[in-house]
Amino acid sequence: MGGSEGTRITPGNRLVIAELDFGKIGLGICYDIRYPLHYKKLAQCETDIIILPTAWIISGDKYLNTLEGEQDMWIALNRVRAYDNMVYTVSCNQTGLINENIGAIGNSMIVSPLGEVIVNAGNEEGFIAAELDLSIIKNLRASYPISTID
Repeated sequence: MGGSEGTRITPGNRLVIAELDFGKIGLGICYDIRYPLHYKKLAQCETDIIILPTAWIISGDKYLNTLEGEQDMWIALNRVRAYDNMVYTVSCNQTGLINENIGAIGNSMIVSPLGEVIVNAGNEEGFIAAELDLSIIKNLRASYPISTID
């Protein structure tokens, strides 16, 4: 949208992965969802969950007219990244009209490795949670070693 983030933010040059007692968490931020190779690299590191904080926005003058279409694309991107990489994706996003120039599309969600939306906050502010079965990932990766293919 022609923002000025690039004047204040320096791109990273390494993958960020947190190893916790229950599994590996890969991190992305906002527009990273548009880069499938970032997700693939995280999957190749055997991450189980990829977390993506975002501020996915559209211009305010288009907000009411294009919101549904933008939300559909956002949901599709989350589902595809989870499915293609056999990981859970957890995305949080702003929601609602921020000002007369900017609106956020909402739809913070958790998606399964099968591409199923487990929970979606829709256009509501709030907290979402789900119990995740990481054994699904191990079974899928044993049957379909997609992340090993370049």
